[in-house]
Amino acid sequence: MTDKQPEALRLADALEKEIVRTVHLDVLHQDALNELRRLHDVNAELVYACKTIVKAFDALEADSPARYVPLYINTARAAIAKATGEQQ
Repeated sequence: MTDKQPEALRLADALEKEIVRTVHLDVLHQDALNELRRLHDVNAELVYACKTIVKAFDALEADSPARYVPLYINTARAAIAKATGEQQ
């Protein structure tokens, strides 16, 4: 991943600046900002978990090559690619 600010956080920051500029930040807007940031954190945790699973599988496969890649590993790799924009 690059040092570029994640899109969810960029949008939350931009929205917050716009709201503050045009109107007072009300509860609904603050809840939306908090939720965007919470979802970003959850996404980062899930990507980390998926990468950990794939890394562990790859280490096991290096010692004893599997005849096939289990579906859950391909699912984890696809989720990582979708969440990070990385090509697998």
